[in-house]
Order: sequence, then C-alpha cells, then structure tokens
Amino acid sequence: MRIAVIGGTGVAGRATVAALRQAGHDVAVLARSRGVDVYTGEGLDEALVGVDVVIDVTNAQAADAEATRNLFATATRNILAAEQRARVKHHALLSIAGLERIEGNAHYAGKRLQEEILLSGPIPLTIQRATQFHCRDGGRLDATRQCSDSASDPGAAGGGLRCRRCTRRDCRGRSTGTRDRPCRTGAAGFGRHGQAHARSSG
Repeated sequence: MRIAVIGGTGVAGRATVAALRQAGHDVAVLARSRGVDVYTGEGLDEALVGVDVVIDVTNAQAADAEATRNLFATATRNILAAEQRARVKHHALLSIAGLERIEGNAHYAGKRLQEEILLSGPIPLTIQRATQFHCRDGGRLDATRQCSDSASDPGAAGGGLRCRRCTRRDCRGRSTGTRDRPCRTGAAGFGRHGQAHARSSG
C-alpha cells in the first residue's frame, strides 16, 4: 500500500513514517522541504499520484484564532481536492483529545474547523485524537502539567479537563494502524488509561 504522510518531516511525522516503513508500506513524505506546500497546493497533485491513503499530521500556527482557522481551512480543502483528483481511498488525521471542550485557544479553533471540513468532505475518513505528546517544547509541556494539576479543580485554568501525557510513539502506533485496530469513519481518541471512543460522521 502506498501511503502519503503530510507533515512527514515533523515530530509526529517522522515517527509515523518510521512505523509505516517498518510495517512494509511504501511511504511518500510530503512537506514543504520536499516541494509540497498544502497552503498553496504546490506539488500536491504530483505527490499524490498512486497514493492509496493519506495521513495528515501537519501543524499550523498564526497570530490569532481567525488566522489559524483560515490556515487550516485552506490546507484541508487543498488536500481534499487533490485527493479527489488522485482518487485517494482514505484520509487519516491526527487531532487532539478534548478539542471541543477548550475555548480561547487559536490552535484548537483551527483543528476544530479542520475536522468539520473533513467530516463533510467526500473522502472516507479516520480522525485519531491523541492527548498532547512529549516533545522539547517546554511551553506545551508546562501547559500540559497545568492542565493535569487542575484536573481536580473544575474552576482552575484547565477547566477540570483530565489529561494524561503520552509519547509520540503512542500516536504513531495508533495513527498508522500498527495496533491492528479497524478503520473508523468519524473520530477516535485515546489518552487517559488508553481508552478510545468514536464519533460517527453520519
């Protein structure tokens, strides 16, 4: 099976690519450094020729929620259009657990819109929601600690949201299917105690 990993040179992307290759798949790494820009659409059509499945682990950062939503929306629509032209059979997205419960976060606002666009799109879809994973980003790790510390206090900054950190290897195993789980249409999440849930797209 030929699988394209969009954002394949990033933290989650590198781990995903390694897991897929270990499982014997033919992997195409899509990134701006490889000549593919999902925000302009440059290189997408050529990169998706012969691809069966797309795994999207891209990230987007902007100054505010509206700009972040626009970035995610533009990229996602470009990807979907290119997938249709290439007759891609399935799209998998790495997303964030508890996404709908946190307001005032520009990145989360963009991810919510990204999910909405994909769920209303024409390509069969799996959304894999993961808790935040370990990285060298001290700010993200501090935010996760704050969320975890506030879990017992509904009025604290974390809003009572229960969090459990996981590694990018955990995300890799789930998003690549190396844990032998069937494909779903909708959203699945994992985190605390490794539980999973699904939301139907219909």
